[in-house]
Amino acid sequence: MANSSNRRELQPTNRRVPNIVGNFASSSNFRYAANCITYELAKTYRLWYLDATMTDQNAPWTVTRLLDWTRDYFERAGVESARLCAEMLLSTCLDCSRMELYARFDYQPKPEELGKFRGWVKQAAEGQPVAYLVGKKEFYSLALKVTPDVLIPRPETEL
Repeated sequence: MANSSNRRELQPTNRRVPNIVGNFASSSNFRYAANCITYELAKTYRLWYLDATMTDQNAPWTVTRLLDWTRDYFERAGVESARLCAEMLLSTCLDCSRMELYARFDYQPKPEELGKFRGWVKQAAEGQPVAYLVGKKEFYSLALKVTPDVLIPRPETEL
């Protein structure tokens, strides 16, 4: 008796699944549909991951968390090369190279370093060029000193 009642409860669900799969299988867009489903699952996981890591107010501000948060903030603000800008600002604040940031991924910056970084992030999001904030710009493997009084060198101008 229990088996027959379970079968009756499961039958409607079992009937719906083949119809959905059948619709996708009969269409020429089966791969497209599979990719869309995979994308939606990945997007859901990413949103869950961001919610779990970024909204935890008690989590310490490590280098990794600062870079991830700043990249997302810059992307929303429309800053070009958001990850690169975040790395440049944080590496300058911590007085290290961009590569060292990844070696010190769990380092928690001091309050003074965080304050300086927050100020620069705010200015960069408002449109201030990162080169002016950090005071230098790499140009064909040369580190050039940059101030608001000079133009920022760009590779596309040297063709």
